[in-house]
Amino acid sequence: MVVLIVFEYIFRNTNVSYIANKNVIDMATRKEIGQQIKTCRKSLGFSPLILAQTTQINKTTISEIENGRFTGPFDIFERLIDVVGLQFQMAPKKHSLPDWDEIESLFLEED
Repeated sequence: MVVLIVFEYIFRNTNVSYIANKNVIDMATRKEIGQQIKTCRKSLGFSPLILAQTTQINKTTISEIENGRFTGPFDIFERLIDVVGLQFQMAPKKHSLPDWDEIESLFLEED
């Protein structure tokens, strides 16, 4: 089974808990995931240094994640997203097959 990642950003304001931003990202790129993490970090008022101290993750690694260049262990992602209020969720991958017109256009000969 192939799955895609669904991000859900839950923001807690005093005693009220609500979903502030819900993005479904089909096969999100590392850059898109990093940008979402960075956006959440900034909305919480955390600098990269504060986030590094809080998560025990090197500041350089946080920068790599936020810029989509991190290829390390998943547990580092888990620690980081937990602190900024994100979570990974799995959902079945949506399959879409091309229609006949799209297939035909792939094989058209140019003059």
